[in-house]
Amino acid sequence: MSPAEEKLAQLRAARDAARAEFLSRSTRIRALAEPGELGRRLTNDIQVQGRKALSQAMEIAADERGVLAGTLTALMLWLARKQIFAKAVELAPKAKPAWHKALDTARSGLAKIRTRLPGKGDGV
Repeated sequence: MSPAEEKLAQLRAARDAARAEFLSRSTRIRALAEPGELGRRLTNDIQVQGRKALSQAMEIAADERGVLAGTLTALMLWLARKQIFAKAVELAPKAKPAWHKALDTARSGLAKIRTRLPGKGDGV
């Protein structure tokens, strides 16, 4: 076999290998384009990502229980905010006298503390 024929045989072999690879890939792409296959792949991907997120959340929750409790409390308060606000509005007129009494008590206590501080009322 001459060198030219040998080179031609090598090129044909490379061409045939490339054609086989191309056909293999195109067959896989066609299979992915089928409606059922696409839905199955999406479902599978969503399940896998969901499981990963859940396992990561469980790991974080195990490590940070205080943060989890605070987050859940804040979420519950946010969900119940309308009911809490309605109750606060309902109780506001009743709480007003008690609020003023507590405020007056705090002011008088602060006034007593101020008189006992050095430099206040002792002429220093």
